[in-house]
Amino acid sequence: MKRIIFLSLCMLMVISIINISNEKVAASQKSNMKKVLKYYKAKKYKKAKKYAKKLPRYANEKCVRNISKKMKRAYNAKFNKLGKKAEASFFTDVNNDKKADMLVLYGTCEADYTIRLYMYKNGKVVYKAKTGGGHSTFKAYPNHKGFIRHYGHMGYESLSVIKYKHGKLVEKMYGSRDVGMGSYLQLGCLLRTQRSNY
Repeated sequence: MKRIIFLSLCMLMVISIINISNEKVAASQKSNMKKVLKYYKAKKYKKAKKYAKKLPRYANEKCVRNISKKMKRAYNAKFNKLGKKAEASFFTDVNNDKKADMLVLYGTCEADYTIRLYMYKNGKVVYKAKTGGGHSTFKAYPNHKGFIRHYGHMGYESLSVIKYKHGKLVEKMYGSRDVGMGSYLQLGCLLRTQRSNY
C-alpha cells in the first residue's frame, strides 16, 4: 500500500514539473514573438532576427496538447470531407476561448491557396471564414488572439497578424521588405501540420 502511495506521489510530481516547464516555454514564446513583431514593424530586422532565433521550431500551445479525442475526430472528419483541395490542417486557438480551432490550407496551388477557419461548437465543426494563404507559413500568435502569417515569394517578405473579428478573418500588416538574394526571416512557432494531402 505504501509503495502504491509513493508511486502515485512520484507520478504527480513528474506531471507537475512537466506542466510548469510547458508554461515557462509558452511564456518565453509569447515574449520573444512580441519582440519579433515589434522590431520587424520598426524595420529593425537584426533585432527581430535575434529574438526569432530564440523561438522553438514549433508552437507549444496548451489548447492543442489538451484537445479531446472527440474534437480531434470531428476536425479530422471535416478535413477528409473537404477533398483533395484541402492541402493541410493546423490547430491553434484563434479567439482565446482556450479551445483548439482548425485552420485548413485550401486550394490547388500557391497562387490560389486560402486559409479557412473552422471552430468546434456544440459537438459540431463549423466553418467561419477564410483569407489568403498562398506562399505562406503560419505561426502561433501571443495570447491566442489570432495567428501570424509569414509570407515569402520571389525575394519579397511580409509579416502580418490575422484575427477573427465579426465573422471575418482580418489581416493586419506588421511590415514587409525586399530581401533580394538574401534570406527570409527564420521564424519559429510554426503551427504543426495535423493532416496533409501533400
